[in-house]
Amino acid sequence: MSNSGLGTLELPPPVALFLARHCNLHRVLLALTLALFFIAWNRGLALLYGLFSFLLALLLLSYGLPLLQLRQLRVGLRAQGEFRVGQNATIECQLWAPSPRHHLSVRVALPFAEGGVTNAFFAEAHTASIQRLNLACELRGCFTLREVEVESRYPFGIFTYRRKIAITPLEVLVLPAIVLLSCSPQGQVGDDNSLGALLTHRTGGQGEFASIRDYRAGDELRHIHWTASARAGALVVKEYEHRNHAQLLVVVNTRPEFNVGEGNNASFELAIRLVGALVARATQEGIPSYLAADDNWQLAVPAYAGDLYPVYELLARLRCEGRRPYTDSVGEACLRHPHAHMLVTLRTEHEPIPSPISTRCTHVDLLLDSKSFRFPAQIEPTNRGLRDGQRLTYRLRANTQLEDLFQ
Repeated sequence: MSNSGLGTLELPPPVALFLARHCNLHRVLLALTLALFFIAWNRGLALLYGLFSFLLALLLLSYGLPLLQLRQLRVGLRAQGEFRVGQNATIECQLWAPSPRHHLSVRVALPFAEGGVTNAFFAEAHTASIQRLNLACELRGCFTLREVEVESRYPFGIFTYRRKIAITPLEVLVLPAIVLLSCSPQGQVGDDNSLGALLTHRTGGQGEFASIRDYRAGDELRHIHWTASARAGALVVKEYEHRNHAQLLVVVNTRPEFNVGEGNNASFELAIRLVGALVARATQEGIPSYLAADDNWQLAVPAYAGDLYPVYELLARLRCEGRRPYTDSVGEACLRHPHAHMLVTLRTEHEPIPSPISTRCTHVDLLLDSKSFRFPAQIEPTNRGLRDGQRLTYRLRANTQLEDLFQ
């Protein structure tokens, strides 16, 4: 049989919206209770009086018991382990009640987590009950949790009461995601070292033999090349090749204009991840790093540092609220670290190109395409590094794979 002739009842959208907002179970029960009362009063039927009494008791219990459930409650939150973007984390929720309570739901607002809100359900709570909230971190930063909302529908689920409870403030620090670079940015032309282990020549030490030169006052006698001196008829000394590791200087752009896009896909967030990756790579290669920002915020990271948590902690707390021109911040950082042999800057195409102070400093200019962060759905290829003298420019977009950026 065909059902094409059977019509379906569809309410107009305004009527459906009104019913959804105003017609719920407790209002239906309240209307039914009043109707039974007037009918019983008019007809004098004992059965209707009994039904009226039953519904009235049901409504009173549904009103009163949830309120009693929410009295004298205390809630505490405690973070467990490390919180990092892209990874799962756990928050422990503890509920204290002076007497047994049932079917309580604790709602915790988590601006850094997926969904922004999570709930801990306590089927039965007494003295100290614990529930663990598993969540996925999406946003980097420092967040303070100050209150929760406790909800009760006990015992019949007809009425819902909510109460906000202040808690001991809990600071949650969400670290930026870890990015592992496959290689480092290339140094100056002719450098066969990624971040430029610099070659210098001097006498003595444990370096490799490089050449000989004429003896100068102050040279130690043990470095004299006697055979060559005999042939030349004058004293000459051995000269050795030593490797002095470069120093990496990264100046973070904290100007509000640099932050283009939303959430974890903003340009500033990509820059934070890339800065952490550059420092981690440099440390792995035995190169000391220096981080600087607008407000004289600086951090020195030694070579082969085993613990990079201080780096990620400071990057997690960094906000895009700088006031100084970025070029001034770069200039001051170069003056404070004149021996840095690689300078990394970050900017958008609307900002001027900062210039290093030192003429022997390789400048890695990371140019972020602001249009791609405003419209991330547009997928375009990432340009490889373009060299112009000492400047090496990389153009980054919202879809850039940071791991292979410097290949």
